[in-house]
Amino acid sequence: MNDLDARLAARLLDAHAPWQKTTLRKAAVLCPIVRHEGEDALLFVVRPQSMRKHAGQIAFPGGAADDGDDTPSSCALRETFEEIGVDASLVTLLGSLPSATSSSNYRVHCIVGRVREDAAIRIDPIEVARTWIVPLREMLPRDRWTERRGDSPGAERFPPSPHFAIGDDVLWGLTGRFTAALLDAIRDDRAL
Repeated sequence: MNDLDARLAARLLDAHAPWQKTTLRKAAVLCPIVRHEGEDALLFVVRPQSMRKHAGQIAFPGGAADDGDDTPSSCALRETFEEIGVDASLVTLLGSLPSATSSSNYRVHCIVGRVREDAAIRIDPIEVARTWIVPLREMLPRDRWTERRGDSPGAERFPPSPHFAIGDDVLWGLTGRFTAALLDAIRDDRAL
């Protein structure tokens, strides 16, 4: 385990924790840490414009819990395999971030995991238009982030969220919140 992974494993919540009790629908995502061009990066998916919900949005692989998903980590790993073809055996779970409620009333658990370098990404074009890989060194500087409301219709109903942009790609909303929390865990020596 490299230094970053060891630090995160010590700071994050238990990756194998059970679902939190909630009256909301349950969902889980995987925050995949990958090696890309010799450095650590986060892998995001960009949803197709044709999707009924979340069209064109940047997200982590994941989705709603199925009946067989006993834990958030099992849900996140199943969804990751369905969306980008990465088998659970190629992911080392490092921990989880505090869960949060989405704008569509899901209680979402964010599991953080290291994807092995030999994992081949095979996207499901129905759920993923493309991947977006961003080096951590690009995301860590706080001045690269702004706090504001989203630009999509109806965004005024929701609180401001962290925004990060490279070119036309803008990370925001719940995925922005989860990413900002992960970056805080990387920068800080305190546990979540």
